[in-house]
Amino acid sequence: MEFVWSRNVDKILQRGIFLRDLGIKNWALSKDDALKALSELMIAKIPVIGCDVCEFENGIIQLNYDNWYCEPKKDELKSDFASRTIEMASSYIENYKSNTPKSIFFILVPEV
Repeated sequence: MEFVWSRNVDKILQRGIFLRDLGIKNWALSKDDALKALSELMIAKIPVIGCDVCEFENGIIQLNYDNWYCEPKKDELKSDFASRTIEMASSYIENYKSNTPKSIFFILVPEV
């Protein structure tokens, strides 16, 4: 069986919509699902190095090109990097503003 990220990470993220039709090997998650996934990634101490935003409109999911990215600090422990990036991702997702919040999805990019 082929995994996108790893067995553990795929299991966490596959609660979302697989984006194969967009040529993206990842899942788009609703706000609630993204926050749940981040909690599980925190437990697993897996950093999230970025997040892309997409919108579901007229039956089609499309990237809207909002995103963020984070790199580890020099000599930063992986567990500290995981905590910092997951806090950043959670804050980004919780504070993301949209006129149509129910149509917004987040694509988490874990570091594996």
